[in-house]
Amino acid sequence: MEKRVIRIGSRESLLAQAQTDMVIAELGELGYECEKVLFKTTGDKMLDRPLRDFGGKAVFVTEIEDSLLAGDIDIAVHSAKDMPGELADGLGIAACLPREDIHDVLVTRKGTAAADIHVLGTSSLRRQGQAKNYLKGVEIKDLRGNVPTRIRKLKEGEYDAIILAAAGLRRLGIDSDHELEYRYIDTGDSLPAAGQGIIAIESREEGEIHDIAAKLNRPDEMTRLMTERAFMREIGADCHDSVAAYSELDGDKISMSVMEEINGECVYFSGEVKRDECLELAKSLGMKMKQAEVGND
Repeated sequence: MEKRVIRIGSRESLLAQAQTDMVIAELGELGYECEKVLFKTTGDKMLDRPLRDFGGKAVFVTEIEDSLLAGDIDIAVHSAKDMPGELADGLGIAACLPREDIHDVLVTRKGTAAADIHVLGTSSLRRQGQAKNYLKGVEIKDLRGNVPTRIRKLKEGEYDAIILAAAGLRRLGIDSDHELEYRYIDTGDSLPAAGQGIIAIESREEGEIHDIAAKLNRPDEMTRLMTERAFMREIGADCHDSVAAYSELDGDKISMSVMEEINGECVYFSGEVKRDECLELAKSLGMKMKQAEVGND
């Protein structure tokens, strides 16, 4: 009998493929053979416009989810922070891999002092909103493209600094460069996106493949991701909005800090509950944020 090959959907970028290779390695250790199927999503094709300009809450996943539902691929590997709050009907997150460093990183050319940063590059509204507080007076310009492309634009002088995720830099092995300086931004200044640093495996909700993928799941990371995503859904936010959510586990306790930019101001809330009350925490913080939205109308 011919051995079943698990077909794994991934974006074409080097980072997406590196993350997919991590999943393939873990499945390989369990005795499964895998094949990568690469996609160029809407978000990958339209690099000449800010993400917010062409709308849609799933610009990096729609084509992959369509293929999952059609049965052309078996599972998909995503950066959890790029996933929409609501997945396509019939699909779910089967597993989360260990979370990488969650920090945002301010990357500059070597010798660039904070006072020399006049033009900052980032396409993230969340990063833009928070950067206004710790880099006052800096011009912020959109920055699209994969991680190596963004670094090239920095080196060529199009920007004085750019903001990238530590997780992506580390997984690509480009978190050091003799021409650059990397300044890890404290979460008090730049709270990360929901799911930042987590690799999520998406599959159809039932069946053999879902059960196979679930073997890779780390329950702690799944709890954190589900809590952060629940907050995002509670306030109706998406990964492209100026919103942040980051949770931590400590024994039987879970804490979470959240942020939303409301009328140009970053509003923060935090809380802590027992682990099994994580969704109640997400709802409570979401209600506080919605009240803040009303109060700032």
